[in-house]
This record gives sequence, structure tokens and C-alpha cells, in this order.
Amino acid sequence: MKKHYLLYLIFVFKMYGQTNIGGVISSNTTFPLANSPYTVTNNLLIQQNVVVSVDSGVVFKFNNTVYLQVDGTLRALGGSSNPIIFTASTGFLKWSGIRFTNLSVNYDSISNTGCILDHCVIELANDFGNNERAIKAVNSSPRISNCIIRNNNCLALLHIGSSKIFNNKFYGNEFSVDLKSANGSIWPSFCNNEVYNQTVSNTNADITIGRVNFLNNYIHDEPQDIAVRVSDTVIFCGNIFENNQVALALLGGDNHKIINNTFVNNKTNLVVTCARQPLIKNNNFMNFLNYNIYCSNDYSPFMNYSCNLPSGSGTYLSLDVSGNFFNSINSSALDNSIWDFNDDFSLKELVTHSSTLSDTVNITNEGCSLTTGNIEYFNEKQNTNIYPNPASNQFFFDANTTDILIVDLFDVNGKHVYSQNISNKSIINIASLDNGIYTMIIKSDGHVTNKKLVIAR
Repeated sequence: MKKHYLLYLIFVFKMYGQTNIGGVISSNTTFPLANSPYTVTNNLLIQQNVVVSVDSGVVFKFNNTVYLQVDGTLRALGGSSNPIIFTASTGFLKWSGIRFTNLSVNYDSISNTGCILDHCVIELANDFGNNERAIKAVNSSPRISNCIIRNNNCLALLHIGSSKIFNNKFYGNEFSVDLKSANGSIWPSFCNNEVYNQTVSNTNADITIGRVNFLNNYIHDEPQDIAVRVSDTVIFCGNIFENNQVALALLGGDNHKIINNTFVNNKTNLVVTCARQPLIKNNNFMNFLNYNIYCSNDYSPFMNYSCNLPSGSGTYLSLDVSGNFFNSINSSALDNSIWDFNDDFSLKELVTHSSTLSDTVNITNEGCSLTTGNIEYFNEKQNTNIYPNPASNQFFFDANTTDILIVDLFDVNGKHVYSQNISNKSIINIASLDNGIYTMIIKSDGHVTNKKLVIAR
């Protein structure tokens, strides 16, 4: 089939080894690698009913304030070794990002049609005071997968719809994600993403979500006051929150499910406002600096999206957090790690923990009861085996990946005792470690999981 190039109101010319483009794309078009890089000198529009495909390895360089608007279909499918790059034409002049409008074609996983950003790099976009976003998808649902979204002086992703957003890396942005469902029946899925090291530390949150399935993500080393701020009901399962200020703050909605997650080395693991009643079970609360759980009527200066407190003096509701692993600390120490009605009598929440787990749990999506809408779960995690287990002085590590892996071990007190970069098939020496039960966190490119390792001699 003959490839068609840019027609009607869009101008294309080759100069100094680059192709300049801008204007309206009004017929099906392919951007070939041979003509890359493309310098976008004027705003670029993909019209309704038009399909634009992009070859792997293509580079788009946008001039200052210029944006790409998608009213039709954009299919940017790069490769792991040759991604498609959307960037600024110069490092100090920024562009205005990619905008999927409500006219754009939603991704359909059955037919594999609609808008896709896969193995792309989106970088160096700017806000310009007009609420610009690196990727903006309002009332639209593109698939965003295996992308690197980095170093944007604005929110990296604004999305209201039912997209599948998985296996991406977000780092170096001003803020990362504002994600919510456009309706109550079909929720977006935010799965297997890594979010870390944004650029500013102020009174704000890096990720704001509501009515979202938040699964198997790795959220770490965030400088903002809150790593994940919740504005409406969310299901959390299989995530790892590490080295954040406040890892997770429930400031809106109710009936949250917080199941099979791991919290490690955060200042505060979990904030619960307005006597909310989330389901909290089978989580690993490995350690903390300030609090495991902090209850508050109003977590100032952040907005509470809904707040219905019971009236009356001395009344409270009970939040049961039994059935979680709290680092094997005794009941008194656990009480001291929780701020609730017993510490501030103006609060209405009393946290109870009559029976906690004595050992860490493996975090998987099993038992998460994902019942909200059309869930398509992208299980891209590595199939990893460790043996023998229990081990004595060494064990074998076997994973079906070619990525370089990082293995970290934590003892039952949450102390970080071991870290090493390894290949997919390795022998790991643990002769220097004491007998006991260890939590192993395995990190690779876009994937995080954990295992339990027993050392017995």
C-alpha cells in the first residue's frame, strides 16, 4: 500500500537534514524514519477521521509554545531500542504537549485500534500559565504504554477517561499524574508504572487520582508533601511506596481498597481524613519516620474533597487495620505509630489492630476484588523464581527477562540489608546474612515485584 504524506494546509520541506512541518493533516499519513527529524514549526492538527502512523525511531522537535492536537487517530508505536521522541526544538524553548480531544478515537484493546502512544519519549513541555500538559486527554481514552515521560515543566499526564496506562516511567516532571474516570462505571487502569524524582518540593502532591484501579506501581523518592493524593474512591493493589514524604493520602471518596501493598521508608505511610472507612489488609508496613497511619479531620493545607463527620462529643468510628504486617513491632509501639482519636479528641477515628500478621506478605493482585467497570489488567511483571527457599549461603535467581535487575533485601524489622545489580540468571551469595525471613524487592525496567526469602542453616 502506498504511503501518503502530509496534505492540505500542512507544509513540508526539507532543510539542513530535517523536515519542517506544521498545520492540518487531513488525510491518512505516515511519518517515515527516513525524513526524521521533523521540526514542528506551527501547531499540528490530526483531523477527525484521519489516521496518522509514526515509524519507530522518528523524532519530533516542537518549536516554542507549539502543540500537537489529535481529533482523529494517532498511532505512535516505537520500539524498546528505537522509541519515538516528542521533544522541544531547543533545550530552553519549550513546547505545549500532546492533546487528545473528545473527538479522538479511543483505544480498543479487542481490535487494537484507536490512539496509542507506545515506546515513546515525551519531554520538555511547559505550562505557559495556560494549564498545558505534556499529555492531555480529556474525555478521551488513548493507550499509553512503555513510554518515558520526563523533564516536563508542567503536569506530565492529565487524563479523564478510561485509558489503560501501563509500564511507563515518569520522572523529572513538575508533577506527574492527574487521573480520574469520566464516569462511574469504567475506570482507568494505572498499572506497572514507575513514578519518581519529580523536580519540585512544595506543598503539593505528585499524583492525584480518583475512581482509578492503581495496580503494581512503584512510587518512590518523591519530594512533594504527598506522593499519591486520592480525591475519590480508588483500588490500590500490589504497589510499592518507598522513600516518600506521605506515601498515600485519602482526602476524598470512601470504600477504598488498600490490599497487598508495601510501604517502606516513608515519613508517613498512610493519611486518612474525615473518618473514612477504607478496607486495609495484607499490606506490608515495613517502617516509617513519623507515622504508620495518621488520621485527621482536615489534612491542611490540602483540600478534602468530601467530609462527613459524625456529630457529638467523644464519638468515633473504628478503622480496623488488623490483618497487616507492621514490621513485628509490639502493640504499644504500633499504637505510638498511629495518630487517631486517642491522641487528638477532636478526631472521630479510632484505629484498632487486635490481630496483625506476624510475617510479610507477597504483594500480588490476587484477592483484590477489582469490581469497578471494565478492568483490563496488564500483567507485565517478570516471572521470577528463587531457589532453594529456604536457602543457606546462596540461592539461584531465574527471571524471564533480559533486563538488568536490582535486588534489595529487607529484614523483618524493615532494615535494608542487601542490594545488588544482577542478570536474569544469577547466583546470589547471602552467607553474611543472619537466619530469618526477608522481603526481597526486585526492580527492572518498568517492573517491580517482591518475594519472600527464608534463610535457615
